[in-house]
Amino acid sequence: MKKVIIIAFALAMSLQVKAENKAPQTLQVWIQKAFTNFPNIQSARLQEKLAEDYVSFQKGNRLPMIDASASYHYVAPSPTVTLPIGPQGVDLKLFPNNNENVGVEASELLLGFGRVNSQVNKAKAQAETAHLSVQQAEEQLAFELSRLYLNLGFVEESLKVQTANIKVLVETKDLIQSRVDNGTALELDLLNIKVQIENAQNKLYDLQNGEQKILATVAYLTGEEHADLSDEVEDMSWPAQMLPERPENASNWLNNTQIQIAQAKEKIARMDLSAAKSSRLPALYLDGAVGYKNGFVPELDELKFNYRVGLTLKVPIFHGNKVRLQNHMARKKVSVSKLSTKNVITDLSQQWTKLVSEIQTNQAKLQSAQTLIDQAQTALEMAQSQYKNGAITYVDLQNARTALLNAKLASLHQQFNLSNADLEALRLNSTHYWASAE
Repeated sequence: MKKVIIIAFALAMSLQVKAENKAPQTLQVWIQKAFTNFPNIQSARLQEKLAEDYVSFQKGNRLPMIDASASYHYVAPSPTVTLPIGPQGVDLKLFPNNNENVGVEASELLLGFGRVNSQVNKAKAQAETAHLSVQQAEEQLAFELSRLYLNLGFVEESLKVQTANIKVLVETKDLIQSRVDNGTALELDLLNIKVQIENAQNKLYDLQNGEQKILATVAYLTGEEHADLSDEVEDMSWPAQMLPERPENASNWLNNTQIQIAQAKEKIARMDLSAAKSSRLPALYLDGAVGYKNGFVPELDELKFNYRVGLTLKVPIFHGNKVRLQNHMARKKVSVSKLSTKNVITDLSQQWTKLVSEIQTNQAKLQSAQTLIDQAQTALEMAQSQYKNGAITYVDLQNARTALLNAKLASLHQQFNLSNADLEALRLNSTHYWASAE
């Protein structure tokens, strides 16, 4: 059974949103404004730009390095040799006291045995991770706004039902009050209905407060205040419309952003290992210089044009055991990153397993809630007929109306739970249902 559920998870993860399906327009506007204004998204995009610049920086290691330099040194004593010329010989200075040098130096890596490439590939993997981090930040923000949208829809519909319920209770209270005045009802009956009204009124206040909190959170996430919303918010079943049919081929289920990020980090760890291995290898440089300096015999103080060109081979011999430790740590990082990827896949599989059960349960409860609505509607119609015939009192009729309103409220709650479960399925699928608004 577990294998079947995990396969179902893999299938669902490969689904792409159908072109004809769109999220409610109001929600799309929220998401696009949040993508533009929310600081976390802006910060993630800046990190992405920095990662791209770092790739260019690493590629720069392949280019020659050119520097201009100028130096002056006073050296004493200056070595001299005596030449056997003449009776007393001739003293010849080998180096001047004043040493001057000005010129341009250049150096280029000719052969690095993959040292530069490994760093460039690592930088590219980091840039890929930064891009996925932006995508993940946008997904988190979009799904948070989607939850708020569903919550707002539930609250607004609940407000309508609760307001209608209070109206029915107030009418019932007025009727009972008249009966108490006529001596045909007890004060206790009046007190009971007043308590019901107060409880219903408190629920209404809670719903209104919840609505304001939701709108305040939306304003915070989008950076703009929001007034009345379109009627689309009333349709809380829209997440289910974003879930297309299951395809036969499930080869693309790893498109989930969390898994992609884990795999990208695993790739970075492999690049680290490659860089660590290349640090043991030699490097061959082409270097040269051109400029003016003094010190050439016999005119030691005269600046003369000079140049040099050659090859430099650097071979690592001993670096305090750093190279061995670097390789050891890099291998450990690869192992850790592989386990992290496996853990992400296992965790998502577990989430999907639970979600499948939750969706099935909510679907069954929603069907049951609809049955209760049908029953309450039939009971109300019967009560209306009986009331016309004088078979029941007005209080009985009001109780039937209240039962219908409560049944609708219960059905609304089950639809809300099911829509949240469908939304979670979209999140696990990394479905970008807002992309049509971009």
